[in-house]
Amino acid sequence: RQRCELADDDLITHPVSDELLDVDAAITSLSQVRPQAAEVAKMRVFGGMTIDEVATYLDITPRNAKRMWTYGRAWIVRETRR
Repeated sequence: RQRCELADDDLITHPVSDELLDVDAAITSLSQVRPQAAEVAKMRVFGGMTIDEVATYLDITPRNAKRMWTYGRAWIVRETRR
């Protein structure tokens, strides 16, 4: 492998959509009520982690992770439809 320098022109930038900002705001408001459910939602939405991966990382059972994800997902849907 050969090391090379990247120029600013080599960076790929994607504009952040309003929808993504709305999801982030919903997760932030969820963290005020249910911090651990908000963590699960962040890992699922932004990290692309599976329920089992989230459970392992947070040291909880997959059943609890799934329950928190169900709650968090419902919260996000409700908040983003306002």
